[in-house]
Amino acid sequence: MVIKSKTLEADDKKKRITFEGNVEAIRDDFTVLCNKLVVLYEKSGEQKKTEQVSASIDKIVATGAVKIIRAEGGVATGEKAVYYQKGEKLVLTGKPVVKQGEDFVEGDVITLFLKEDRSIVESAKDKKVRAVIFPKQEKGKGP
Repeated sequence: MVIKSKTLEADDKKKRITFEGNVEAIRDDFTVLCNKLVVLYEKSGEQKKTEQVSASIDKIVATGAVKIIRAEGGVATGEKAVYYQKGEKLVLTGKPVVKQGEDFVEGDVITLFLKEDRSIVESAKDKKVRAVIFPKQEKGKGP
């Protein structure tokens, strides 16, 4: 993953790296644009003077005008997105919307299971989720 931002703050004690200001995080399968991105990581092994310790990403929290563009198409937006590395799960909150072409869904919480190409849209108890789906036309056939 390649991350670009105006500022970067690394805190090894808290095992977090904070990127702020016009953040752009690019991975093979998606790009994240937001105001602030926090990478939380885990270290494996014990550190000795002669050994290197490897770190792996635990989760990534993006906040502020979050926009996620998937490589195979589709855009997700919201005020907050939390990406869980282990399950390759993305949870969007803060008026989340997922668009694919003209179709879209919105609710209070949208969970995308990236490996499974599956999603769950949930709403607050007094609201309903909303989906707008446009019928697809076969090529070569008129309406």
